[in-house]
Amino acid sequence: MRLASSEFGKIFERYPEEIQDICWGVRDIVFEAVPTAWERGKMGGVAFYLSEHSSPLKGMICHITAEHDQVKIGFIFGAFMDDPLGLLQGEQKAKRYLILDDFESIPWEAVKELVHSAAAVDPKNFY
Repeated sequence: MRLASSEFGKIFERYPEEIQDICWGVRDIVFEAVPTAWERGKMGGVAFYLSEHSSPLKGMICHITAEHDQVKIGFIFGAFMDDPLGLLQGEQKAKRYLILDDFESIPWEAVKELVHSAAAVDPKNFY
């Protein structure tokens, strides 16, 4: 279930237009990759889940946050995802992230594949 467009827009309205455009682009990519995803405002950004009853450790696809000059997509189990282009950054045990700062240079198809990969991660395999 999607947030209302006005609610999504309000979360990112204080950022420059290009940053807002990237946030909207990421949202579109998530719903292209996982049409049944659920979206919630969380921690100053937006989190996408596999289902209504998912939690951050069980069923979170990704989380987007914005800063003045970039958007960060966080993948809670990014270390366990396929990342053939080596786009993900981070040193934590499991979490990885992707920084997006220029709409025109974003490899949107690769981002979509990362979202697919995140949706396929089953955290039960780690216990």
